[in-house]
Amino acid sequence: MRIGQEKEKFWCQGSFTVEASFVVPILLGILFVILYLLFLFHDRVVIKENGCEALYSMVEGTLPKNRDSMKEKVQDGLWLVQLKKVKVSKKHNAVKGTVVAQAKWDIPVMTFFLNELQEISWSQEVSCVHPEEVMKWRK
Repeated sequence: MRIGQEKEKFWCQGSFTVEASFVVPILLGILFVILYLLFLFHDRVVIKENGCEALYSMVEGTLPKNRDSMKEKVQDGLWLVQLKKVKVSKKHNAVKGTVVAQAKWDIPVMTFFLNELQEISWSQEVSCVHPEEVMKWRK
């Protein structure tokens, strides 16, 4: 009777170790994926807001209308992604900005759940004609 109780007690203690060896890596993987996605969403918002701010500054004349000034402004505050393409095009009455950024996921097991390469694309066009001038033309 005593031998059976000892075997049952030993089996229960070892089962926790085996379960933990399966559960802990899965939970850590889920946690890393969530953190990665949060950083990616943060950078997406930063690219959009910094890009809008750069375009409005170019239209107002406080920032030069070139690629380097746009890249410097957009790159401020990014955590995970790297800018691959920054383009500023000037028309007679508008400025258009385009940004393409990429983040690479280098963990082989996690590429099963997420693509290896995530891309963020943003583009916006801002008119250089101020509302006051439009009102003058209408009169």
